[in-house]
Amino acid sequence: SNFFPPNKIPSQQPSPPVAERLGESEVGKLRRRQAILEKLQQQKERHHQWEERREEESGKKYSESQEAHRKKTLQRLENEERKVKERETKESAGMKVKMAASEERKERNLTIAAEEKKREQRRIDHLRGVRDKIDQREFEKCMANERKEIEHL
Repeated sequence: SNFFPPNKIPSQQPSPPVAERLGESEVGKLRRRQAILEKLQQQKERHHQWEERREEESGKKYSESQEAHRKKTLQRLENEERKVKERETKESAGMKVKMAASEERKERNLTIAAEEKKREQRRIDHLRGVRDKIDQREFEKCMANERKEIEHL
């Protein structure tokens, strides 16, 4: 049972090249179509390369800006730390100066107090001396008066 009429039996030989099977006008169309497809393929590749480059550059720019930001932040933190240390040093020096001044005042006050105490002691000693002299004179007067009274008896 044959499906094909005897003159339409497919040949078992390889088919001839496309260009031979098609007419001459078809060959031109095929070439133009092939050229267009190649051109489109090249455009696609160029666009793909451009996208890869752009992605790579933006990634690089991003990491550069991240690095710059990191450095800037680090610099700011170092500056703040340095300022804090300088302030602490100044405050410490200021405290030392204040403490030295306070010590000096304390010593001066102690010296003044000691001098006043000595002066007061000298004054008391002087007054005691004056009082002793007065008492001595009084005593001598009394003795003289007693002697006179005894002599008059």
